[in-house]
Amino acid sequence: MNIFTPQGLFPTRRLREVHAKCLAFTLIELLVVIAIIGILASLLLPVLAKGKLKAAGVKCMSNMKQLQLGWHLYADDNAGKLVHNRNWVLGDASLASITGGKLWPYIDDATIYKCPGDKKDTGKARSVCMNGYMGCWTDGGAAWFQTGWPRPGAFEIYKLIEEVSTPSGTFVMVDEHEKTLQDGFFRTDCYTTYANITVSDFPATYHNDASAFSFVDGHVEIHKWVSTFFTDTPPPGNWKAPAPNNPDVIWLMQRSTNPTGGVAWP
Repeated sequence: MNIFTPQGLFPTRRLREVHAKCLAFTLIELLVVIAIIGILASLLLPVLAKGKLKAAGVKCMSNMKQLQLGWHLYADDNAGKLVHNRNWVLGDASLASITGGKLWPYIDDATIYKCPGDKKDTGKARSVCMNGYMGCWTDGGAAWFQTGWPRPGAFEIYKLIEEVSTPSGTFVMVDEHEKTLQDGFFRTDCYTTYANITVSDFPATYHNDASAFSFVDGHVEIHKWVSTFFTDTPPPGNWKAPAPNNPDVIWLMQRSTNPTGGVAWP
């Protein structure tokens, strides 16, 4: 069968071949398309990654806010007495430690105790720790100070919520680095001579080299570190990492407690 066209008679088979050639891609065209897809992917992937980081940060701040609320409710139910930083959870970072802690009746969702940015498979159910200067009280004459730290002296130790002299500038909760996360409290060694600074516990930097904190007044923030000390220094384990005059460690010290006796930070 032939088909009449303005150019003459074309066999049906020939017409189909011409039509197929018009629809087919050349190799160069395919390579151009693949290159364009690659370029678009390279542009979109960093944006998607940033979006995931931001979402994790928002969820982390929500978790911190809820833990802070539970901390306040405990103090309200106990005449202003702060939950002890060594029994708000029971020692290690296991699920049993969380569910057996004093804050569990107030915050009974285990997922809130772990930052969503913590993707490492460490087997730990918790990433959050409590400021070691919070809730250091004695019970029956027996102090719960581990190895004598912190002890009354040069820096404030808080047993009652009303004793916190700077509520908006003193943190309660922080995500701790998995390598120094051994118990329920976050140890900050404080110095008024900044040349002598050493660091025992490291905050986790799950949010693009930043760390999440909750504060006594109830606000929560993700703090961006200005140096690479907490991101690049291997956590010390059983020794203290020297950090003389480091601005990030100074920031952390000044938001952990305050000097006693009316002494100001340098």
